[in-house]
Amino acid sequence: MIRPKISSNIIHVTKNIIICLLVVRCAHGPVETKKEALIKRKQQVATNFEDHLSYSPLKAAIKKTIPQLRKERFNITHQYETPFNSDEYATILEQLLSCSTSKKEFDAFIQKHLAPYQVFGKEKIGEILLTSYYEPLLHGSLKKTKKFSIPLYRRPKNLVEIKLNKFQEELFGEIETARGVISAQLSTDSNGDPEVIPLPSRKQIDFEGALSGKNLEIVWVDPVEAFFLHIQGSGRILLPNGRSFTVGYHAQNGMKYEAIGKFLKDDIPKDKMSLQSIEEVLRSKYKDRLGEILSLNPSYIFFKKLDGRARTTLGMEVTDRRTLAVDPSMFSLGLLGHLNYRDLEFTEE
Repeated sequence: MIRPKISSNIIHVTKNIIICLLVVRCAHGPVETKKEALIKRKQQVATNFEDHLSYSPLKAAIKKTIPQLRKERFNITHQYETPFNSDEYATILEQLLSCSTSKKEFDAFIQKHLAPYQVFGKEKIGEILLTSYYEPLLHGSLKKTKKFSIPLYRRPKNLVEIKLNKFQEELFGEIETARGVISAQLSTDSNGDPEVIPLPSRKQIDFEGALSGKNLEIVWVDPVEAFFLHIQGSGRILLPNGRSFTVGYHAQNGMKYEAIGKFLKDDIPKDKMSLQSIEEVLRSKYKDRLGEILSLNPSYIFFKKLDGRARTTLGMEVTDRRTLAVDPSMFSLGLLGHLNYRDLEFTEE
């Protein structure tokens, strides 16, 4: 992570790149708080922000990020010496771009005005789970069939998002969740008065018809592929007539995410656990109990059709090799960072 040395100038990790400097290997317990996840580097330690990728996509990614940071207007929640918000951070990114016409100038600006923070990771510095955006291709149908039996739903009209950052003021105190948002639905109680209640769970939506008849279906797809698309957040749908379109995250039901892999420990060894192995077990051993297993994850995603590429959580289009996914419970979204890793090696089996 990188934050400014100068007053109210701020930079840190981005949804477009996340910093991970693989350096000292010191022992540490599992990271549980945002404060533990980032460690300020000593000023006397030189930091090399060398970048082997093309410069233009980096500038494009930052340009896409700036308006979203201003639109969302949230406070950066890590324990920095100088607090700052997303609007102030957007200003710093604008200054960074205006002062940089090359990688050399970009790096010089960072070295002069920004102080680096390290991502601690799991139990040692540098040990992190790194994930990126991936856009899967699914086959689907505009009508329900035996093969394509589960719909991807649009966001219900009565869904509301309670944005907790709007309540983080002196009168309310600190209110936090991993996302900073609580999803719910507007309804009426027995007296006819308006109330906010939970949205239905995955089991209620996919296997009990909680949203049937509301004309919210976008497309029908395979149940297992639909489940993994909910985890990924976006994908491309190919119809039988050859037409295709992209769907992306629009909202969620607000319920906790449960990784179903932990319920399949007796079926898949820990070192063999992967999306592919989970799918294989679901389609073989649990094909007649699929609804029961998939319902163990109550979290549910609502989609929308997209023009262009998939979107990040902040809403901008992803940029190839510049957009990474981060854990929002540990890192603020939309921030700049530097990733240092060994080149990947591929072998043919």
